[in-house]
Amino acid sequence: MKLNYDEKHYRIEKEQVGPDDYVIKITPRKRNCKYCGKSFDSVGTEFITWKDKNNYRRSGYFCKRHMITIKKVLKEVNSRI
Repeated sequence: MKLNYDEKHYRIEKEQVGPDDYVIKITPRKRNCKYCGKSFDSVGTEFITWKDKNNYRRSGYFCKRHMITIKKVLKEVNSRI
């Protein structure tokens, strides 16, 4: 099977898991912050999930500046519960 992805925009990792089996991970090189919309380089640590007051699961990608803020707010909210 032939896959065509632009390596300028996507990070492609190919891992062999068996004699004829491969796992291919395709992730974008750039992401947009859910809060401010700023584009930033994706390294894999910018994703966070949480539950809102109605117990719905929420998630998003955040730039470094807003990730720090979101973690502080979530820590405060969880400490009150």
